[in-house]
Amino acid sequence: MTPEQLANAVATLLASPPNVTPADLIAMRVKIGLTQEKLAARLNVNTRTIQHWEAGTRKPPTSAVIVLTLMSANP
Repeated sequence: MTPEQLANAVATLLASPPNVTPADLIAMRVKIGLTQEKLAARLNVNTRTIQHWEAGTRKPPTSAVIVLTLMSANP
């Protein structure tokens, strides 16, 4: 993905952030090939945070959803 394509993708996602379910979050993480621990490290959050998102007890911030969406589009 070129820098211009990335900028366009981010702008599109910011304008209309995807609505993801806990199952979507798990699927994106698995597609990227990361464990909860490794994803937490990449996003600079605690592993429990990822566990809460995937259990549906907490909702991830839009920024995290955008990053996961971009990562899973280009694993």
